[in-house]
Amino acid sequence: DKDIGMYRVGANQLGFATAGTSRIVVDASGNVGIATTSPSRLLTVSGISRFENFIEFGGSISTPATAAAIYRPADNNLAFSTASNERLRIDSSGDIELYSGSTDGSYRVLRGKHSPGNEFNRSEVRFGVENNASGLGFLAFATGNNTASERMRITSSGNVGIGTTSALRSLHVAGAGDTGLMLQTTGAVDNNEIWEIQVAGNASNHADLIFRSRTNAGTGGSE
Repeated sequence: DKDIGMYRVGANQLGFATAGTSRIVVDASGNVGIATTSPSRLLTVSGISRFENFIEFGGSISTPATAAAIYRPADNNLAFSTASNERLRIDSSGDIELYSGSTDGSYRVLRGKHSPGNEFNRSEVRFGVENNASGLGFLAFATGNNTASERMRITSSGNVGIGTTSALRSLHVAGAGDTGLMLQTTGAVDNNEIWEIQVAGNASNHADLIFRSRTNAGTGGSE
């Protein structure tokens, strides 16, 4: 009778039901299922519209559910999977591992968004593959509106690129036109002046190295 909690001889399960529908079962191996009659782990929760197939505790990640958070007693890790692949792991020391794959140029992100259904105000930290064969990776930062664009990358060699994904020196700043490198004081000093050093191109496509001081109120000044 599905209307009550009872031991089901044929299935060798202890089940609990309401409104004629099975809600909780304990199978012959001791696995407990909530909203499923076929629990695959010590505790399996399924059939919840927002967290369907999300929580499973125990067992192996070798054949994970489509979406699952699985605690593995053997190595004391907490693993998260989607599409039957492990994506993220918290190990026994508390370190977090995010898997970027093996394709050169591929990456995984930590993304900031306005809301789950809104792409605005996006920013990303990207963990990427520089050269899989050599075991090289990169760390990048991206910002944008709707779609984030990479702004800075730290290569496997430690070079930092701003405006370029292939930094050639310890610091490589790349910009088109008159965009380039500027070093500037954070506030007015000595007679209300701001000090600047600029490296940029000019209208004649020549490189300029400019040393300038200007008043805090204007853009002009001496060079």
